[in-house]
Amino acid sequence: EEPSLEEDEYDFDAIEIQSPVTNHLIFSWKDLWCSRTGLHWTRLGLGLAMTAQLTGINVVIYYSPQIFKDANINNELVATFLVVGLWNFLSVFVATILVDRAGRRPLMLAGLSGMTVAAAMLGCVFGVITNSTLKSGVAISAILLFVFGFEIGPGGLFFILASESFPAQVRGKALTLANVAAWFMNILVSFGFPVALKIIGATATFFFLSVVGLASVIFTFLSLPETKGVRTDR
Repeated sequence: EEPSLEEDEYDFDAIEIQSPVTNHLIFSWKDLWCSRTGLHWTRLGLGLAMTAQLTGINVVIYYSPQIFKDANINNELVATFLVVGLWNFLSVFVATILVDRAGRRPLMLAGLSGMTVAAAMLGCVFGVITNSTLKSGVAISAILLFVFGFEIGPGGLFFILASESFPAQVRGKALTLANVAAWFMNILVSFGFPVALKIIGATATFFFLSVVGLASVIFTFLSLPETKGVRTDR
């Protein structure tokens, strides 16, 4: 049997099992959901998944041709290539340069804030702005801001923060949870967006994404630690 720790030597609120290889306490799945400490890491993993997927990046990527068309932009496929494809590619390089200079937490807050504003701008495109030229310009600006915010924030930092934010005792299971949750939310948003368009319309849908973005900003500000320079073997 694996050696166990006495209660007075143990402060992680997890199962008292010690790895013969790493000498670390090992969390079970039950601990991750049923203990106070485990729930903290579960909340962090689910919150990271929310910032990466529920904020709506796949809405912009998958449905940008339709968004441009509805915003009265001619040649929506060319606009999609330039605004989404090429701009997304360039934004990745900016994120790579900034990630170890500005720190993870400031970039995450800046990126999510930009996405929140961009989603609200898209809501205005479909529900407030009536001038065709202005509508097109705001739609392009909003998608540029949204994609850039995603790449410097949750897009570029999701796996970095997921791997750096969890202690060794829980990292494997917490990373699995965060990744599975991100894929589930990806599918939910991808298939739910056209349904939401039919039920509540484009304006309400994008304003809802803006609210999710604001919730992600608050979550990041209150719960996400700065992991720049922090050892991951702690």
